[in-house]
Amino acid sequence: CKPIHWMFVAAIAYLAILCIELDMSWLQMSKRHVGVAEVSVFLDGFGQNFGVGRAAFLRFGILCVVHAVAIFLICWTSVRMPWFNRLLPRAVGIAFWVALGMASVVTVVLMGGARTNDKKQLAALTAAHPLRLQWTNALYMRFGSHGRFIRRINDDYSRIHAQPAVALGGGSLRLAGKPLESADYDVVVLILEGINKNYLDVLTSLDTVSASSIRAENHYSTGNATHYGILGLVFGEPILFYGKQPRRTSAFVDAFGAAGFVSKRFGEDISTFGDIDQYTRNFSRAPLNAPDDWSMLPAIRDFLADKAGRKLAVIYYEGTHWPYPHANKFQEFIPEVSADFDYSGWNIAASRPLIVNRYKNSLSELNEWLAEFLLLIDLDRTVLVVTSDHGQEMFEQGRLGHAGGLYQGQIQVPLFVRIPGGSAQLVRDVTSHADVLPAISGWLGLDSVLSAAEAPAGEGGFAIAAHNNHTKTPVEWVFVDGNYKVFFGIGSAGEFRITGISDIDDHPVLSGAADPGTTLHRTLSAMKAAEGRFAPSPAWANGFMMKERTGPVDPNSQIESPRLQ
Repeated sequence: CKPIHWMFVAAIAYLAILCIELDMSWLQMSKRHVGVAEVSVFLDGFGQNFGVGRAAFLRFGILCVVHAVAIFLICWTSVRMPWFNRLLPRAVGIAFWVALGMASVVTVVLMGGARTNDKKQLAALTAAHPLRLQWTNALYMRFGSHGRFIRRINDDYSRIHAQPAVALGGGSLRLAGKPLESADYDVVVLILEGINKNYLDVLTSLDTVSASSIRAENHYSTGNATHYGILGLVFGEPILFYGKQPRRTSAFVDAFGAAGFVSKRFGEDISTFGDIDQYTRNFSRAPLNAPDDWSMLPAIRDFLADKAGRKLAVIYYEGTHWPYPHANKFQEFIPEVSADFDYSGWNIAASRPLIVNRYKNSLSELNEWLAEFLLLIDLDRTVLVVTSDHGQEMFEQGRLGHAGGLYQGQIQVPLFVRIPGGSAQLVRDVTSHADVLPAISGWLGLDSVLSAAEAPAGEGGFAIAAHNNHTKTPVEWVFVDGNYKVFFGIGSAGEFRITGISDIDDHPVLSGAADPGTTLHRTLSAMKAAEGRFAPSPAWANGFMMKERTGPVDPNSQIESPRLQ
């Protein structure tokens, strides 16, 4: 073999090694294999890379140098020493079989032991080695028992067309409130970054608000990313519209404007992140992109004090985002990881208590911010919503962060809605960000205005959340109704195509029947009714036809596609 051929082979091997190394760190945060879009985002600024920080860049740089030097030496030797060309094929062959054997051992022994000992993070990392790349999983889904199960469920789902649409909950969030005497109230929607429901006790400033609020116990964001959660709240519907050209704007914002409301957005990243600005052009005031959360408080105060009409304010608090920054005085929970902690390490789960403490200290700063924020709100004249853009996994499923899966920790969020003169109510039905503005508009008596604006009516009883795909249309969603989580993509005719099922606690459902009368059949019937209301038209569906599912069998391991915040 000529040296130039070996240089070509070496270059391919070099790129493959780099991809695997990158994949290992990416899988730590995203739970899916890396693609071209992931690499581009990885190189596009530290702020967008959840858990991939400066230490990871340094490590990959060193790997590049080491591999480049190794390739140069191999190529140089093959040119200068002819005997090396005879030795190299044998050496490569031996190395290949050794690597294959080691990979097999990793699969059979290490992953089995990791799962047995509940070391979910280690099991996820070992899933990235070459024997578990996408094409092997595609074969399993095509010929394996789980693939046959999903195909059968899709067949059952397609036959539900002729059945009557089931009720979807009757608007439980709206029914929990009471009509107000007029629309003469401000509406303030406060969206907190990445709140894990298990640590709400740190936010004591919310106690007085929550004591007289509607609290949704099973509330879900419309996605596992910031722009999806914000837009789901603003649009009052699942974000199946995201990615369509031309960009839609919210009929609710139009309706509130027609009713005399002045609307404005506040917060860092609330204008341009995830193309939010392209979907919110109909807000009547320019957004405030504050350099930090504290500096926007005076602007919020001035906006709400302005007498030029009632207000619709959408406010985003960003400070609790990874890597969980906080001022030095907020150190109630110690020990904690340092500010420069490397979140991209494969074994960060060992530091979970310290990471949780840093997160809680970040929440402590939020708690003080909330105390000052609430002083700006006239609770007697304001409908106040407090929720989160998405959840925040703290190793419940073996990972840290969000935007990497549709697990409960990433899409289930708190929701408090306080109505002037209202009392504490607990809503146990599944609710969604898509139900919030429809409920508020009903309490304010804006139904006729909303009908003219063709705004959707939230019905409650289910949630549809999208998996992050950067600024492109998602390729995977999940339907949640309290019994099952049904993962789906969009088919070529705009129909929902099921790709996986899990129970509400994220355990994969690998078999079962969808016979009439069963719980699964009721879930699929509710999903079919939701499809009839929200599915995109076939003409548009061609713009984001569902990719062939080639990912891991676990329904929480996503279709290979981009991801981030």
